[in-house]
Amino acid sequence: MPSPLVVRYSGAVLLFIVGAVVLGISVHVEHSTRVLGFKSHTFTYDAFVGAWTILAEIVLAVTRHFFSQTVLATFLVEISVLCLSMIFWLAAGIDTTLFTSEDRSVCKHIDDLFDLPEFENADPQVIQAAKKIFQSACSELHAQLAFIWIGFIVTTLLLGYLVVHALRMKHHGVPNVFQKTLKLSNYIENAPRDPFADPSGNYGVVGAGIAQDEARSPRR
Repeated sequence: MPSPLVVRYSGAVLLFIVGAVVLGISVHVEHSTRVLGFKSHTFTYDAFVGAWTILAEIVLAVTRHFFSQTVLATFLVEISVLCLSMIFWLAAGIDTTLFTSEDRSVCKHIDDLFDLPEFENADPQVIQAAKKIFQSACSELHAQLAFIWIGFIVTTLLLGYLVVHALRMKHHGVPNVFQKTLKLSNYIENAPRDPFADPSGNYGVVGAGIAQDEARSPRR
């Protein structure tokens, strides 16, 4: 399996980008809809999820780098934060999908909307300006929804990877795997496997001891 540190750092970069995109689009869409006289807490929550993801990934990355031997860098902390993030992304995805379903339907018929009799005597320039606003908002809305679900998928995959990796270490005899740090797990994974290894996870310790005893024993 790939190194948990490499996977986690790669996932952090991807989640940072997704979070920044969702935060930026959410703020812009909310501003655009306010101009049209519309207000919703959905976009505010989406912006919160984006901001939370950015902050959480920065804090975890700093912790992994500068406090890699502390309890803050353990599998338990990483999994807990990812689990919370996954719930946030899932709630944002469901809420935004349901809340914007009618708006996304309208986006497919913008031209037909302005062909209604109510706009028959409207200034063409005003109609064109309104169309541009609606088309821009629709594009941002689709992009926002796509990135929200991408954030949920990436978070879920990272969470699943860490859980599987921890259980795999436990299967190999490493005790208290969820209290181990990602850096230590990386060292354990790359350590040479000895058939006489200590089941407590100190790979090679027993084998090394046998080799030393044989070296000390008199030759026959």
